[in-house]
Amino acid sequence: MRDPKVYRQGIQMFYHLFRTIEECLYSEIAKDTRYSAMLSSIWKPSLARTDKLYQDLMFFYHEQPEKFSCPILKQQVQSVQHIRDVTAERPYLLLAYMHVLYLALFAGGRIMSSQVARSLNLFPQMEGKSFDEVAAMGTNLYRFEVDDPTELRMIYKRDYELQTRNFLTEKEKEEVIQESKIAFDITIQIKLPGDN
Repeated sequence: MRDPKVYRQGIQMFYHLFRTIEECLYSEIAKDTRYSAMLSSIWKPSLARTDKLYQDLMFFYHEQPEKFSCPILKQQVQSVQHIRDVTAERPYLLLAYMHVLYLALFAGGRIMSSQVARSLNLFPQMEGKSFDEVAAMGTNLYRFEVDDPTELRMIYKRDYELQTRNFLTEKEKEEVIQESKIAFDITIQIKLPGDN
């Protein structure tokens, strides 16, 4: 969180993960399948992170979307393709990504947001804007546009637990657990250019 280039590369990787999950999710919800009603009763549009990350990336990449619009690193490409492949076959596996990425953001988002917003090295000085105003331009990822983010988290978690408990078969629940491990591994194994 001391180097804007490294930070923006990190959030760019998460941008591709969130965008893929949300594209797959919206595609499945639009269908009339066994899983679409379950997924739509869990999903809350205010959870969506794609546009928020896009705003952050436009800030950090100086309004040049061509620098981040497509995944280019091998691991990014493989991770995005994996999500598309497994959820096309078994849409309920979206639940693994909905749990790992969105609930983690609730859990660690406040801490990360605070650390990022306080990092003097990440944000340039901009004429006519305070440091806090500039920091807000690059920390959209962590903000949920709702009156009470804690309530949003509780409702999301409640609906997630109810739907998975009542709707999925035991085999499907086990598959979601196994895919959650893969989702977690994808997020912790993200490597930035220059990492060993």
